[in-house]
Amino acid sequence: MFWVANGHNSIGRFYETYTSRGADCHTVKLPERQTSIEWFRPNPPLNGVRWCIRNNINYQQSALLIALNYMARNGRRYLDQFYRKGVRAVERGRAKDGPNAYHIPAGQPRAVEGANLVNLLRFHGIEVRRADRPFQAAGMDVAAGDYIVRLDQPYGPLAKSYFSKQDYGPDDPRPYDDTGWTLQYVRNVALHAINDTSVLRAPATLMTADARVKGQVTGVRAPAAYLIAPTTESGLIQFRFALRDVRMWASEDSFTVDRRTWGRGTTIVSAGDGADSRITQAAESLGLSVTGVRPAPQVARHELDVPRIALVHSWLNTQNEGWVRYAFDVLGIPYTYLSVQQLNKRDLLKQFNVLMLPYVSNNAQQIVNGLPMNGPPIPWRRTAETPNLGGVDSTDDVRPGIGLEGMTALSQWIDAGGVAITEGGTSAVFTDYGVTRGVDISPARQLRASGGIYRAVLKDGRSPIAYGYADTLAVYFNQVPLFQLDTSTDIPEDQDAGLTAEQARTRPRVVLSFHQKRDSLRLSGLLVNGEELAGRPAVLDAPVGQGHVVLFAIRPFWRWETQGSFALVFNTILNWNDLGVSWPAAPKPTARPVAAPDDGP
Repeated sequence: MFWVANGHNSIGRFYETYTSRGADCHTVKLPERQTSIEWFRPNPPLNGVRWCIRNNINYQQSALLIALNYMARNGRRYLDQFYRKGVRAVERGRAKDGPNAYHIPAGQPRAVEGANLVNLLRFHGIEVRRADRPFQAAGMDVAAGDYIVRLDQPYGPLAKSYFSKQDYGPDDPRPYDDTGWTLQYVRNVALHAINDTSVLRAPATLMTADARVKGQVTGVRAPAAYLIAPTTESGLIQFRFALRDVRMWASEDSFTVDRRTWGRGTTIVSAGDGADSRITQAAESLGLSVTGVRPAPQVARHELDVPRIALVHSWLNTQNEGWVRYAFDVLGIPYTYLSVQQLNKRDLLKQFNVLMLPYVSNNAQQIVNGLPMNGPPIPWRRTAETPNLGGVDSTDDVRPGIGLEGMTALSQWIDAGGVAITEGGTSAVFTDYGVTRGVDISPARQLRASGGIYRAVLKDGRSPIAYGYADTLAVYFNQVPLFQLDTSTDIPEDQDAGLTAEQARTRPRVVLSFHQKRDSLRLSGLLVNGEELAGRPAVLDAPVGQGHVVLFAIRPFWRWETQGSFALVFNTILNWNDLGVSWPAAPKPTARPVAAPDDGP
């Protein structure tokens, strides 16, 4: 509500309220860092005060009543200020120093995501227009149908806040939360600022309904196969699950059909068998561009086996995994919802091919061990006394974690061919408990990278996880983890080639890394001592027996903002059974002298 108000020419105030540890009362005893006066905590809690959950509720209710009463008594003043802010916003949008508008190409490769961004703006009351015909502004070519967000409108500053780069300095006040949120970066959408007042007079029509990209099927009649380019749009995984009975493959290399080049990771869809009309219907509804070809391309490929997915949550924290679950629900990706307490059930694990363990915390021991088993059980279950609890999941006791037995079962499931995906500091569950080899997490010493957007570079474009991605990508990262790889390359020159190849197969594969130059890392937000982050892995594929653990240092599903990173996870899911494709070869053996039998030490 704070952001909604301030972003829409109203006024918002944000204050922390000291909470309680549970239903019982206790005496406040906090460290200095939680009792200091900050911009978000002007009236900090006092140590020594006895506090209960009822105090917290009364405190907030009183604040709300006081605020509503003040607004009611000063309504005309606030309405006048609301109007004046709108007028000033219009004037700023017409200023010659700009920016005066934003241009979002409608025909960009991620056209559906571009349209979704436009619809988000419209949801917030921001006016969006579509160009009636081609024109130029500030040297920018605007095509007919492209989206134009003029800033000479009351909510122009909100659009500018979304699309501007956040420059958070090392001496600025301590951030409460994220420091960078530039939306076109994390959504991987092409967007251009226009500093030219002529754009305000360009022929464009105000949108009165949401943008919608209608897909199409083109190409030859009676095709042998259909092709879908790897654009990293979320519609591809939706397409796969919508047509789960139709065989599909991913190309392992680029190829050419009728003088058009198709990139690595192109989806090849089986034609015929009565599926053509369903393919057309799915493509149109999901905004996909599908091309029929004959004959089918002759290129190395692997089948996209439809996986069974488990989405796992911890009872310690369900807020962060909720963003992953929200993305899956919105996109209609089927999954079974499990808790970490069920990971010790081997027969249950056998029902799944892919297991997603989103971020819980940076404390691997707590995730595994759970909370101390002191006192009676703490249930989360719907009863006559607690009718609002339960719902999507329930337990008789929220305290147990994965447990050592659960870690053993999980490790064996991966070794047998399962794929586990995790993110952020929760990756330590797999590195600290010995599930993965050759990967460690280094502590941050002086690094300050508080919820910002950073430049990552593609390290292994042949990995199926990277299909469709360009050489660089804007990613969201928040301080941890800092992955460290075992980079030893001491391979004897006379070692058996088969053994060397097997050793290479067990080495983690770096798919994406943070930019190697500190000064090229930050795109938006805060970065101090970036040399600690530069060059480190951002996405890792660690082989475990026949399976894989895919570790994300970044947070690919952060708060429904990071759609540009979604496909890194969706590619992992779609290619779960073939992540070992084009695995990197071992480093070249090193020649080293071997002591003669009579030389001695």
